Amino acid sequence: NDYFITKNKNIDFYLNKLKKIGEFENKYSDTRFSITHNKYTKIPTFSDIILPLENDITNIIITELFENYISDGIFSGEKHIYDNNVCIITGENLLEIRNKNYFRNT
Repeated sequence: NDYFITKNKNIDFYLNKLKKIGEFENKYSDTRFSITHNKYTKIPTFSDIILPLENDITNIIITELFENYISDGIFSGEKHIYDNNVCIITGENLLEIRNKNYFRNT
């Protein structure tokens, strides 16, 4: 090591610089900075809305729900399965379901 330093004085200069860089790197390598503030603007979320809003529910939507889902009995909540417009589960006629008047509970 000393042999090269005696031949070229710049080697000693650069070795000292590398030593200082190594010390600096070891000293600050575990430092972490976190910048936060409490001026967040809350963004409205619609993630909890599964069905249309109550004011947006029309009689057409209500009728479509009754057409697609069984409304009472042991299969309540299950989907109607129609064959020639007759539900094979309940025996209800699709046209009769469509022609009934359904109302929202207010």
